Amino acid sequence: MIVSQEHYDWILSALTGVVAAYWIGIDSYRLRKAMRMDRKDLAVRDRIFGSSLGIVIGIVGVLGVILHNRR
Repeated sequence: MIVSQEHYDWILSALTGVVAAYWIGIDSYRLRKAMRMDRKDLAVRDRIFGSSLGIVIGIVGVLGVILHNRR
């Protein structure tokens, strides 16, 4: 065995947490950018909705990692 089950679990948790946090950061930037545009445009509304949903998905990922590693 190359690594133990516990180390493997921590490596995957760290990877998932970093990707989720990065996802939150990127979608927060996109949301701020879209909020400065004309919100009456349907394409801008779609960007706002997509970025908001991305932030929620990122939060679920971070919370999932935190709850998974609570002992």
